[in-house]
Amino acid sequence: MGEIECPACGAKVSSDATSCEECGADLKEELEEKKKEEKEEEKKEEEKEEEGEEEEEEEKEEEKTEEEDEEPETEKEEEEPKEKTNYLFVGGLIVLIFGGLMAFGAMIHDSLKILGSAHDVWGPVDMQYITIGIIILIIGLIITVVGKVIGGKKGEKEEEEEEKEEEKMEEEDDEPETEKEEEEPVEEPEPAKTEEKEEEKEEEKKEEKEGEEKEEEEEYECPACGAAISEDAKKCPSCGAEFED
Repeated sequence: MGEIECPACGAKVSSDATSCEECGADLKEELEEKKKEEKEEEKKEEEKEEEGEEEEEEEKEEEKTEEEDEEPETEKEEEEPKEKTNYLFVGGLIVLIFGGLMAFGAMIHDSLKILGSAHDVWGPVDMQYITIGIIILIIGLIITVVGKVIGGKKGEKEEEEEEKEEEKMEEEDDEPETEKEEEEPVEEPEPAKTEEKEEEKEEEKKEEKEGEEKEEEEEYECPACGAAISEDAKKCPSCGAEFED
């Protein structure tokens, strides 16, 4: 329960009272005004609360967008560049292993006499397999070496290209900022100011002209006949009266 002051006598009266207890003045208008003020205050508080909620939502959305922007960068950092398989090198290794197994297998087969007395030690068949296996082994070695060299060169070239692409991307990202800095808005003279300056100049010219006209119009009168005489004149042209300096 609040209290209000009576506008007539200034006594304090409860907010529910419709008239003053001391002077009997009607207090309906003041009660209505107080209710309106209370409603306005409540509305302002509600608006402030709504604004605070909206600001909180905006801050949350900004944080989400920042997190989403940071996620792809972290993913790129985690995704390390995978080494591309050098098929020539792998093929050379396979050929090398095949040739080595063929040559050494033939030697083992012949030295251990797996087939018994079917043929002599270092027989012609085993010798053929050994020679073929050694040839394949040499070819495999050559292929692996060539594949390793070519793969290394390709890897270096790819790294250089990737570095160049990254530099280009960084330059493209930096270019818009520099362009924005360079393309600053040129402050154009406001039309109102230029018009005011022109008006001031015209007024000054008018004043100068008026001053010149006044100087030209300022002429002296002859005290004898009242004729107009110039300032430097020593005699009156009409009556011939002389003037002292």
